Amino acid sequence: DNFQLDELILWARNAFVTVAMGNYPYALDLFGQGLPGWPLKAACEPRNFQQLAPLEFLAKAVGSYYNATGTVACHSINGEYRDCADQTGCGSSHSAWGRSWDVEACRQIVYSTSTDNISDMFPPREWGPTQLSRYCQQTWSIKPQITWYQSWLSAVENSSRIIFTNGLWDPWRSGGVLKSLSSTLVSLKIPEAGHMYDLAASHPK
Repeated sequence: DNFQLDELILWARNAFVTVAMGNYPYALDLFGQGLPGWPLKAACEPRNFQQLAPLEFLAKAVGSYYNATGTVACHSINGEYRDCADQTGCGSSHSAWGRSWDVEACRQIVYSTSTDNISDMFPPREWGPTQLSRYCQQTWSIKPQITWYQSWLSAVENSSRIIFTNGLWDPWRSGGVLKSLSSTLVSLKIPEAGHMYDLAASHPK
């Protein structure tokens, strides 16, 4: 069934994207319960997948996110995956921030997340303004503000005293300001830093 296959693909993609965002050097529950330090490395560790068939490999890699606690005996895609305007995912069904991000991805922080299996490792799937608008209208009765960022960007360029931080291991860094715009609009790149790592509390690691 095409719907179930679609859900399987999104369920798997959500896991890979989330461990990439939460690729912190220490264990943290912000992005998922029980995630270890360097969860992306744990998901892709070759020695964990020797002699596995492709689907078994996929199940184990994705399971490193959805079963990071080691307490899940059997995966339930409908129970674990959360539908979202952001097709890269809104965390798991247990993520407290999931629904709020879904609304935000329907309002102002909107972007296309299509895949083509050429520039990425996921099956081809179209997700642009048409698909996004349909989802947001049906789910939240919201019309995405597709061009909202344009006026915001113009305002930023005419501002001062702003520091833009970018973790170089954050999958979203390409959407950040990677070059200083002026002497008072400064871009800082943080090596080996994941998503929002600069906002995390202090930690020995």
